[in-house]
Amino acid sequence: IRKLIMPEFRIHSPQLPKLLENTRTWDTQVRESVSRFINLGTVEAEGKIREEAPIKTGELRRRIRHKTTRLQGRVFPTVKYAIYVHEGTRPHTIVPRRKKALYWPGARHPVKSVQHPGTKANPFVERGAERALPKIERLGAQMLEELTLHLTKGI
Repeated sequence: IRKLIMPEFRIHSPQLPKLLENTRTWDTQVRESVSRFINLGTVEAEGKIREEAPIKTGELRRRIRHKTTRLQGRVFPTVKYAIYVHEGTRPHTIVPRRKKALYWPGARHPVKSVQHPGTKANPFVERGAERALPKIERLGAQMLEELTLHLTKGI
């Protein structure tokens, strides 16, 4: 069994390990500013990724979620087939799992198997994340400005 990795977008910084070491010494203002940046950036990414998700039934768009911690935000689809939409599939054979043959409305007769031609990749998570980056960068700059003002008050 192959473990499927869902496409996801993460907001984090290369300085994250150093930040994690120092979170206990942060005052309330710093914690709130960083947390607000993570939350707003994650929600922005979720919205843009949702806009980029293809609509067939609407289920994929409806099932895009986000999770945040104080220092990290993640956006990810929760439907099992999201990875196949995002990464595409190679041509493959479809066989019945529970019955002896396949049949669908419009088929002339039941069949033992069908050859699927594969699907083209639709990297909607990547496109949405790219679209969200300018606003996330602005939010990050705003956070740094707030922190700089806050931290220089005591000097």
